[in-house]
Amino acid sequence: MNQQVQILDGFEYVEQLRALKLIALAAGQLISCYVDEVAEHNAQSFYQKHQFDIEELLIEQIELERWTESGEVRILSSAI
Repeated sequence: MNQQVQILDGFEYVEQLRALKLIALAAGQLISCYVDEVAEHNAQSFYQKHQFDIEELLIEQIELERWTESGEVRILSSAI
């Protein structure tokens, strides 16, 4: 799939999921993206240290259309 994907700056921490939530924009759609298994006390430093790696992985997953049944993209923090 050849499309432009943009990851919006910043993240939200979702305590119930222990995950960073980022928003991607692809083909005019907003896509919720999650980086699972991130401790809340480590969220900010993890994001700052790995921001570009996270974005690259999320873009790859979106371009390969690898999302959940609910239309979300999820990656594990250990994959970064």
